[in-house]
Amino acid sequence: MLAIPHMAAGAAIARRVRPGWLALSLAFLSHFLLDMIPHIGTHKFLDPTADRHTVSESIFALLDFFIGAALVAWAALGRSDKRMVFAGGFLGIPVAYASNLVLLPVSYSSVILSLEDDIIAGSGHAI
Repeated sequence: MLAIPHMAAGAAIARRVRPGWLALSLAFLSHFLLDMIPHIGTHKFLDPTADRHTVSESIFALLDFFIGAALVAWAALGRSDKRMVFAGGFLGIPVAYASNLVLLPVSYSSVILSLEDDIIAGSGHAI
């Protein structure tokens, strides 16, 4: 799944839920809940024969991240709890972006993705 929905969900949770520790915990957990929705994971577009992610995949991942960050910034505009909204937005993506790090060899990304898939096994993730 793209980072955009993960970041948007995390920011939305952080805008509405109090106390802060609960908001940030739910923002992080929202990643796994969203991944239970059937979708094609972005890792399906990786070249399994490549040692590292391709340039186009890296560009796509960066665009995805920056669009998500822009949405989080928009959600935080004019709010006194900006830091909470930003933290919530970015806590929605650590698992997704750990698997898309440009500097990681694909074999390490596969380990991260298999751990994520184990957590949400049987949920229809990455159909």
